[in-house]
Amino acid sequence: MYMTPSEAEAHGYERANKYPKSTKYGRQNPIAARWNSDEQLVLWREKWANAVNQALERCGVEKRIDHRSHAERGLTEQPTVHEGVVARTLEKKGIVSDRCELNRQIRRDNAELRTIRQEIEKLKSAVSDVGATLENLRSRLIILMYQLQNIGKGKVETKEYLNDTKPKIVMFTSLINKIKTVENERRAVAKEKKNIPAWQLIKHQELNKRLSELTEDLEELRSEKARLLAEFNCSEEDISTAIKSVTSQESRLAELDSMEKKYREEFEAVEDEYAELKGNVPAETLSEIHKNSEQRAIEKIRSAYRDRADYSLIEKCINEVDSTLGEKRRKESIVKKLTRNKEEHKRGDYRYREEER
Repeated sequence: MYMTPSEAEAHGYERANKYPKSTKYGRQNPIAARWNSDEQLVLWREKWANAVNQALERCGVEKRIDHRSHAERGLTEQPTVHEGVVARTLEKKGIVSDRCELNRQIRRDNAELRTIRQEIEKLKSAVSDVGATLENLRSRLIILMYQLQNIGKGKVETKEYLNDTKPKIVMFTSLINKIKTVENERRAVAKEKKNIPAWQLIKHQELNKRLSELTEDLEELRSEKARLLAEFNCSEEDISTAIKSVTSQESRLAELDSMEKKYREEFEAVEDEYAELKGNVPAETLSEIHKNSEQRAIEKIRSAYRDRADYSLIEKCINEVDSTLGEKRRKESIVKKLTRNKEEHKRGDYRYREEER
């Protein structure tokens, strides 16, 4: 039976809701509760993954997708971040995007972690020599320390950028808001003056005076805006880009914190395992373990970072690992030896060229 709202209200009726989330007295609708539950979402994701995998299998594609998270699958790798269409567009134009660069770094780290874990598993299952396991563990400690040092350096650079840029953006944004406020007030006063009859001379004079004051304020604010842009040596478009960059850098800083925590926990776990096995090796064997582990770590870092590998930082990381493990340094580490050999080689080439002249 159809009634107008006023007629239904006169009879004390309420309009029926076909899809209530809950009843009038707070009891939850079981259909809506099940529809909006996390369990139902997981079920949909699982069915979607199964449907996609079946389609991939029919097309002869070996790749498969999995709806579960890294934690549910037992993966310890760092997940990549969402890049978005803006970052992809920048990359196509040849501009390095912070998000894409972060994902590339995460993929390199994950690939390195996968390789190292595979090697560790092979050593545990196929090699009974405790010394080889210690070499691998100490090499891993040096690599983790190198990654932690790089993350710390990245955090410092990001914080310096944010500390330098954010106050300027806040100052400029505050000024823009003031300009908008004065412009809005000026338009309102001008509109009010337009609607006042001409015979109200006193009111016109008051509004003209207010318009003059607002115009002067607006000119001062615009001059201040031009001064700030000149001081910052940028344009308004650069400020807009900087605002987006600050948001991206803040996200990057959070990702670096998460990565640092993860690597720190792994470092402590490897350190405990190394300390547990160290007692089973004679003291004279540790020197050879040091040499081999350092060589292994340098090769891994050189392979991952290539021209960006910092040998002075590697030396620092080796010293940090030795200090953490309570081990004494040899007279000359392998990093110093490599550096010295490289310098001697350069000097030899120079002397050879001088003799030819």
